[in-house]
Amino acid sequence: MSQRIAVTFALPVESSSFRRLPIARGSAITILHTGVSARAAGPRLREFLERNPIDLLVSTGFAGSLDRQLRVGDLVFAENFSNADLLEQTGRLSFERAVIGNLFTSSEVIESEAQRSRAAEKSGAIAVDMETEIIARVCGERGVPMLAIRAISDTHAKSFPAPAAVLFDIENQKTNFARLARYLATHPRHVARLIAFSRQIATARAALTGALQMLLAAKFALPSRPND
Repeated sequence: MSQRIAVTFALPVESSSFRRLPIARGSAITILHTGVSARAAGPRLREFLERNPIDLLVSTGFAGSLDRQLRVGDLVFAENFSNADLLEQTGRLSFERAVIGNLFTSSEVIESEAQRSRAAEKSGAIAVDMETEIIARVCGERGVPMLAIRAISDTHAKSFPAPAAVLFDIENQKTNFARLARYLATHPRHVARLIAFSRQIATARAALTGALQMLLAAKFALPSRPND
């Protein structure tokens, strides 16, 4: 029987290129958009796993850099959240600009350079997201082996072009375009930064899509589950 694999992204903007690939449309691959934050992701994933028998889950999407050496488009394999056997198997694949390190899941958006520095010092992580910890916890509850990979979309030098609350409304899980338009009307110089940020997103998405294509084409030896 073929492996039943779930691939999770926070938002469709992260998965749009991947969803167009033939491998993503195969019957063995199921895509789930968890939403941004643990509050959104936890219930959605629990409900999903109740309805879908899964052999392997790949938690993926974008992340912010906490390490000044990381660039937009770099790949981070989360050592602290990934199954050790699966992580070892990925080491046999030839990913460009990929590193293994700890990922920090934050309850709030890490925006400023000072916030990034404090988060890095406190957590010892090299990148930050808002969902992977709860996804790993739910997978652990269900005995589902998980691999976590994130593409860097923003860094100390190339951060957000506007306050995070303007770019994305976490409560409603969408961008409030009227709010964004009002912000840009009063901060016209940030229009260029927004355009540059859209290029960063495209770079991260392309890197992630290529990595997932390579990853899912590989044949993993699945770890034994507790009830096997």
